[in-house]
Amino acid sequence: MKQFKYVEVVDNIQISKQGIFQLVINDTQSILPGQFYNLYIDDKSLLLPRPVSVSESTQNLTKFVYRVVGKGTEKLTQLKTGNKIKVLGPLGNGFSLPDYKAPSIVIGGGVGIAPLLELTKQIKGEKYVYLGFDESPFLVDEFTKYSTNFYCSTMSGKDGFHGNVIELLKNYPMEAKFVYACGPKKMLERLVQEMKTKAVKIQVSMEERMGCGIGACLGCAIKIKKSDQEEWKYLRVCKDGPVFDGSEVIWNE
Repeated sequence: MKQFKYVEVVDNIQISKQGIFQLVINDTQSILPGQFYNLYIDDKSLLLPRPVSVSESTQNLTKFVYRVVGKGTEKLTQLKTGNKIKVLGPLGNGFSLPDYKAPSIVIGGGVGIAPLLELTKQIKGEKYVYLGFDESPFLVDEFTKYSTNFYCSTMSGKDGFHGNVIELLKNYPMEAKFVYACGPKKMLERLVQEMKTKAVKIQVSMEERMGCGIGACLGCAIKIKKSDQEEWKYLRVCKDGPVFDGSEVIWNE
């Protein structure tokens, strides 16, 4: 069983004008791409943890990228180098990677690109990375360090392709055996639809509001229908995921 612990903050900086921050902690856990941590705020009015995906793990450092969306994440921005933060992790089931080289597509939207960095680093073989942003791209240098096949889009058209990341993929199509994705639910649903006619295995990291982050509260359940089963069932994003087979997710309910 995972244990709560206090770890040291190494860095906590803003990396995009759109309220995107990178938090670095001193931790030595073995991490699978797609897993997350529960981060606990030192504020009695904020009882629930903030689940944040690991963006990269290097030696004794674990990195997270988060967006400021409320009081809890605003409190996270106040952490300084040398501060201690209570954490629990890594949690959840991450992406499953083959142990052989095969062409892969990595596609992410918004802050959902964060867990795809460690994934891109670990993928063997040719990899094509497609990232979509509202306006200001972030982590570009980090991604291009692990893949020279990099494509970027912004909704504003300020950088890269003008449009969303699915349109980007359609304009710069590549053949691949595996597809890995994380981002808004509508983006993932559309991506799965686009890939239905292709002989690819697609894994998606689902973004759902979590309460406990450890599978106890059932607040993040989604409908899944396994290919070898007749009935659908609820699975927990925090415990059974956050990564699922995209073809098994029931999207329209």
